[in-house]
Amino acid sequence: MVDKNRPYKVLVVCSNLGVGGAEVQLAKILVGLDREKFIVSVAYFMPIVDFPQAILCRGGVKTIFLGSEKWNKFKCLYEVAKFIKKEGFDIVHCWLHTANFYGGFPALMNRVPVVFGGLQGNVELCRPWDFVYRLLNFRFTSWIVNSQELKNNLKKNSGVNGNEISIVRNGVELPILTQEKHYKHSNEHGNSLTVGFAGRLHQIKNPLLFLHMAKTLLDGGIFAKFLVAGDGPMMEQVKKFVEENCLQDHVSLLGIVKEMEVFYRKIDILVLTSDSESCPNVLLEAMSYQIPVVSTRCTDMSSFLMDGKNGFVVDRGDVKNLVYRVKMLLIDGNIRKKMGKFGRVVVEEKFNLKNTVSELENVYLAACSKKLSRGRR
Repeated sequence: MVDKNRPYKVLVVCSNLGVGGAEVQLAKILVGLDREKFIVSVAYFMPIVDFPQAILCRGGVKTIFLGSEKWNKFKCLYEVAKFIKKEGFDIVHCWLHTANFYGGFPALMNRVPVVFGGLQGNVELCRPWDFVYRLLNFRFTSWIVNSQELKNNLKKNSGVNGNEISIVRNGVELPILTQEKHYKHSNEHGNSLTVGFAGRLHQIKNPLLFLHMAKTLLDGGIFAKFLVAGDGPMMEQVKKFVEENCLQDHVSLLGIVKEMEVFYRKIDILVLTSDSESCPNVLLEAMSYQIPVVSTRCTDMSSFLMDGKNGFVVDRGDVKNLVYRVKMLLIDGNIRKKMGKFGRVVVEEKFNLKNTVSELENVYLAACSKKLSRGRR
């Protein structure tokens, strides 16, 4: 049993501290934790770091690289286990799916309560990792997911007791808004308005669907601007599509954008084209800026995106309906304004970062109160 007379020592294990949405979310949550209750360290095992590490360091959260290109999986597990024992952590929180393995096994070897989490969309439970989860779930202390859909899938596919699963919803910081910037005038051709895409340029994000949408709108006489924020393995395909379809004057490829506030203040509509997500932070962030959103049906969105109220939902890969909904928003400022304002209300009530921090603190406190002296099934 841990000592209640001192702050609990928490180790959060993640694969890397790059510029992904999950890593940024991790950094912003951890720096908000109550320092009188928790002393948090973050360990990562892939040498990929960017501004999430800077956020953690500025917030007083220690980061440790526990990996080497020379290590195999077993060596990495051994080093993490040795580190956990040396530092005397009270709990280990595995942030992403690979961390459930690299953080989970070493924690259990030291009989340290472990919190699993980080399922990335519905596809995750169809991969080989599901077998790992089945091996580990009899010893975990608790499990965190960020949506009811993932909780249901976890219960169904991995045999985890629903009472052990906590929903900690994604949270965003609420920006101070200047409304005049968000509802610019346009004519029936969408002139002066900007449509944005933000995400890793990866197949699962389907950025080419966004470009097909842009091309169809431009071919139909809707002359908006289109911004693509992000980088990834599909960057060359994206560049090739833009060049082959002569979209350079209308589509700007921004690469990795570290100051997302600048991006959100430039766009009037946010489009998400993913095939699978859990709770996409990019939609919540756009909504916090009173930006209406159009998204593919890539997850259960009932808790944050109500079709026709704060945005539109279309089927995955449905470029025709995607074009129709984006065009509707481009030519009707009243709809943009109404949906944008309602989206802000949704984020304020359900996805405020302060609430997310509080929910995670409650999970940690519950985990620290449990002994890991018995199996859990």
